[in-house]
Amino acid sequence: MISDKARENRVRRFAVRQRYTLVKSRVRDLRAWDYGRYWLVPLDEGSPVIGADNGIRGRRPGLTLDEVEQALVRLG
Repeated sequence: MISDKARENRVRRFAVRQRYTLVKSRVRDLRAWDYGRYWLVPLDEGSPVIGADNGIRGRRPGLTLDEVEQALVRLG
């Protein structure tokens, strides 16, 4: 079984290969909406941030690590 940190590092490397940076929420409050969430920020200007618009649709902002992996597979 892969540890959470090892999995996060693997996804981070995968994101760089797809020209994105994986950004993790810095919030430490377990009750905060964006606690433990991630965003994919493009390395090149002009591309949208993946995970930024989720809060508008009534969902929690950001993405889970599973959702990040799925998004990267779709992009690749």
